[in-house]
Amino acid sequence: MAAAGRKLTFIGIDHMQIVKGSGILLSLFGHNKGSAQFVQLFDVAAAPSNGDEPLYAFKIAANDNFSVIVPLSGINFSYGLYVALSSTQGFYTAGGSKDVTFLGTLRA
Repeated sequence: MAAAGRKLTFIGIDHMQIVKGSGILLSLFGHNKGSAQFVQLFDVAAAPSNGDEPLYAFKIAANDNFSVIVPLSGINFSYGLYVALSSTQGFYTAGGSKDVTFLGTLRA
């Protein structure tokens, strides 16, 4: 039997460390109450800076629900998982709307 995941809930962030050190993201979904923007996932030990390239990025529509399609084995993060909101997809640009609620499951 696989180890149970830890449930995560966070609201109103522009970037946030979800796990310090290694972990596996099993699910991530939520709701965006603001304008369209990008969610970025970083495998880093410290907060991302403008210009940093995410491990994974996807666009979320304005006033809509979203979910990340995660492989059954999850997405592995070796250094730590930071989630960031960005106005650009390919690299982190601070300035994403903070009107986003995230729910997820993580296995450390």
